[in-house]
Amino acid sequence: MRPVRVKTHIVRQAERLQRGEINRRRFIMSALATGVTLPTATSLAQKAEAAQPKAGGLLRFGFGTPDRLAEVRALATGSTLLEIDTSGALTGDLARAYETPDKGLTWAFHLRRDVIFEDGQRFDAQAVVASLSMQDTPGLRGQISGMRADGPETLIIELIRPNADFAWVLTDPALTIKSPTGAGTGAYARSSDQRRLRKVSDHWKAGRGHFDAVELIDLPDPATRLSALLHGEIDLIDDIDPKMFGLLARSQDIKLIETEAASVFGLIRQPETSPDVGRAINDATDRRDLAQKVLLGHGRAQGCSNCTARTGVTTPLSLGQAQAFPGAREFVAVIEQMARAKGLAVRTTGTPDFKAERLRIRPTLDWTLAEVLARRPNAALQALLIQARATPSAEEKTALHRRALTYLEDHGDLYPLIANDIHAHSAALHLPSGPFDALRIVERGWFA
Repeated sequence: MRPVRVKTHIVRQAERLQRGEINRRRFIMSALATGVTLPTATSLAQKAEAAQPKAGGLLRFGFGTPDRLAEVRALATGSTLLEIDTSGALTGDLARAYETPDKGLTWAFHLRRDVIFEDGQRFDAQAVVASLSMQDTPGLRGQISGMRADGPETLIIELIRPNADFAWVLTDPALTIKSPTGAGTGAYARSSDQRRLRKVSDHWKAGRGHFDAVELIDLPDPATRLSALLHGEIDLIDDIDPKMFGLLARSQDIKLIETEAASVFGLIRQPETSPDVGRAINDATDRRDLAQKVLLGHGRAQGCSNCTARTGVTTPLSLGQAQAFPGAREFVAVIEQMARAKGLAVRTTGTPDFKAERLRIRPTLDWTLAEVLARRPNAALQALLIQARATPSAEEKTALHRRALTYLEDHGDLYPLIANDIHAHSAALHLPSGPFDALRIVERGWFA
C-alpha cells in the first residue's frame, strides 16, 4: 500500500505548489521524504509548475482555413451563453445556469451579473435578445418561436418544437453575444493590427486569457504553415496532413494533439448530377481501403448505409479537383481509381459532378445534420430532423438520425470517412488537461 500513499501525497503537494500554498523548495523536500530521488523530485516540481497558468507572451496561431480562424477569433473576442468545459461537459459561460421545465420546449437562461461589453455597455438579457435576433445559424434555423427578457438577468427562449439537445447549439462560435456596436465580452479585443488581438484588462472570467496578445494568421498552404512552426515563427498550427505526423512526432520541440472523429470527408453531388451517379460511386468505393490510403490510421471508415450494386451508369463522370483540406486531393484521387476499377468512366475535364467537402462534427448529431441541411435544403431530411428532436427516446433519436444519413447517401451523396483533427504546437505552449478544444485555446492556454 505504500506506493499508493506516496503517490497520493506527492499529487496533493503538487496541487499545493500549483496553488502557491508551498514553494518549490518545500515541495522537493516533501517529495524526498517519501523516498524518491532528487532528480525525480526536481522533475516532478518542474511538471507541477508547468501545469500552473502563467501570464505573458504572444501566441501566434496559424490556420489552414479561414472558417476555423473566424471561429477562434469569435471566441477570443466574445463569449457564448454556454460552453463546453475541459471535461467535455456543457456548462455556463455568459449564463451561470439554465433549465427547461417542459422537456425542451421552453428554455430559461440565468445570466451573469458581472459582465460588461468591451465598449463599456451593460450586458443583460435584453442585450442577448438583440444579439441573437441578428444571428442566423444552421443550428438555430427554424427552431425558435420567440425570445424575451424576463428581467435583466433571465432570458427565455421558446422553441417551435421540443429539442432536448438545443442548449448545445448555444456553444456555437457564431452565437457570441455582441453589443449594438459589435463589441464582445471575450478575454481579447481587436487592435489596430487586423490580425492581432490585445488582452482585455480586468476581464470578468477568472483564470482565462493568459497571453499578452494573440496573432491569428491565415496560412492556407500546408508547407508554409508547417515550415513556420518548425522554424519557430509560429506557436500553434491546425490541419496537419496525416503524412507529416511521423516526422513531427520525432521532434523534441513539437507536440502533437489528435482529436478523434472531428470531421467527415464527403463527396457532395451537384444538383445537375443524377443520384444514380452518386449511388454508382458509392458502390465502387471500398471504404476501409480508402481510409487506410487517405487517413493513414488517423481516422476510420464510416459504414455505408446504402451500398447495393448499381448498374446502368454509362455517362463519364468527374469528381473535380479538391485541395481545400488535408487529404482532400488523395481522397478524390483514390475514389477515382476505385471507380475506374469498377468499370466507371471518369473524365478530368468539364463541370464536376461532385464537390469534395469536409464537414465538422458538432457536439450533437442534430447540429451536424442541420449544417448538412443548410448546404442541401431538403424537405424530407428536415422532416426527419424535426421528428428526431421531438422524441424523448435516445434510441429512437439515433435511429432517426441514421435514417437521415441513409437518405442522403441514397440520393447520391457520399460520407465515407470520419477523420481525426491533428494540431501541432511548440513544446513551450501549455494546454489544460482534458479534451483539447482548439476553438478556446486562446483563452485557456499559456506558455510554460
